[in-house]
Amino acid sequence: MKIYKRLFYPSILVFLLVACSNEKPVLLENQSIHDDLPNQLNEQEAAISMSTDQEIYKKPVKEIILTIENTGNRTVGIRSGSYVEMLQDGEWYQVPYEHFSFTDGGVPGIESGETYEEDVPIDYITFDLIEGRYRIVKDFNLDSEETTLAAEFSIQ
Repeated sequence: MKIYKRLFYPSILVFLLVACSNEKPVLLENQSIHDDLPNQLNEQEAAISMSTDQEIYKKPVKEIILTIENTGNRTVGIRSGSYVEMLQDGEWYQVPYEHFSFTDGGVPGIESGETYEEDVPIDYITFDLIEGRYRIVKDFNLDSEETTLAAEFSIQ
């Protein structure tokens, strides 16, 4: 009976500590539907590129700014919602957000020659941004076709 108590009570204590902690997950669960993605598109007089304000961020990350630039001769539509993904074990995984994704505030498109900047709301990320390789994934419309681009960055 004493052995049972010695094993039971510490097990309960560990369980309660883990269950009650508010720590964010370290491993991601939802694998991306995309493999490698380009950061630019050049076709049908459209030329659009995505980048972040830094290629390498230092921990703790306070701000990430996504820049979308249209150097083509036509307007390119922007789909609402963007996703942050992290590369783990050679595969991309979606970083969980409190509200699934972040939106661009309803910008319908980027006119020729325009540059659009968007703050990535990192306060809503329910995952510790640990060291590693990340990307911001966004969908665009070109006529009736959808194209997905990604801006990659690292955290050290």
